[in-house]
Amino acid sequence: MTHDGPYPSFYVPDEGVPYLPGQVVRVEHASGQGRVIKDEYGDYEVIDYRHATEVADGPPMLRVNLRRLRR
Repeated sequence: MTHDGPYPSFYVPDEGVPYLPGQVVRVEHASGQGRVIKDEYGDYEVIDYRHATEVADGPPMLRVNLRRLRR
């Protein structure tokens, strides 16, 4: 997770799954890697996502920007 901007960002493997703005998700931290999972009861809302071109090593990654929901 990074906090470079106003919203936390998560780097996740690009598995061909789009993260659409407004989608509610939860974040799981397992084995040292965060996962963003679609979940209507989650604690975060997707702001946007893009290919993480700044991550050159390893498999293709996405950068998913999230906003914490206030419930």
